[in-house]
Amino acid sequence: GSTTANANSEWSYTVNPAFTSEGKHELTATSQDAAGNESPASEPFVINLDVTPPDVTNVQLTVGPVTEDNIVNATESDGDVTLSGTLTGVPSDVSKTVLDVIVNGKHFVGTVSGETWSVNVPGSDLAADTDKQLEVVAKLIDAAGNSAVKQLAQTYLVDTTPPGPDSLLEYALMDDIGDKQGEIVAGDVTDDSKPRYVGTVVGEDVAEVRLLDNGVEIGVATVQTDGSWWVEPASPLGAGPHSFQLQPLDAAGNAGELTPMLDFTVAGAAPAGTGHHGCV
Repeated sequence: GSTTANANSEWSYTVNPAFTSEGKHELTATSQDAAGNESPASEPFVINLDVTPPDVTNVQLTVGPVTEDNIVNATESDGDVTLSGTLTGVPSDVSKTVLDVIVNGKHFVGTVSGETWSVNVPGSDLAADTDKQLEVVAKLIDAAGNSAVKQLAQTYLVDTTPPGPDSLLEYALMDDIGDKQGEIVAGDVTDDSKPRYVGTVVGEDVAEVRLLDNGVEIGVATVQTDGSWWVEPASPLGAGPHSFQLQPLDAAGNAGELTPMLDFTVAGAAPAGTGHHGCV
């Protein structure tokens, strides 16, 4: 084909018909003046045509649980949640990978490192997504710009409702060391360095009960199938004043209201070799 240069000696040419076969194509150009004199041909301009997308037959894309239990709780919905997974079997001709996660109609670009990927998404978008399903799309691009896609979907649950304020109604802090034993009430002095709370839960949404001393967690109880539970400090208490509170947690990790503080005093450590360590 041919084309005409403009007044600035600039020209362009579109190959027509277009190349149809992949591989190496060499183009040369000559120039011709007004009198018809033609110059020697230029050095070949080489075009390698590649219109074949990467083969993703053996590519495996995975995504892990949205959270540890695949349930977004109230705390997680208030912050960022890190999603992650794997991308393996990527063919050698892929020069770039773009990973896109779609949550609640929004797109979040992930980071791919080796055979793993990750992305931070707002927990609020996970909670707001109407179908509670995210999509992961991996776009694999070769040096010529051809691309192929692997994608998958992941469902999850949302539970942002904490246990109710009346879920811990029946409980007592017990002293079973020394001469004076029984329930510890506000203002008491005890010689039991590991007093134990025992109780039952109301309803079925409490999975654990936290024990806090002056706002610091010192023990966790697992609620049994019959609703009973017990919890004591993981380590003996030091002598002096203490303020105990309990807090119910559901299976998703939502925390209910703290119970009122119970203030008491530990007079001293329990005698060696005594105390309670078995289940009630």
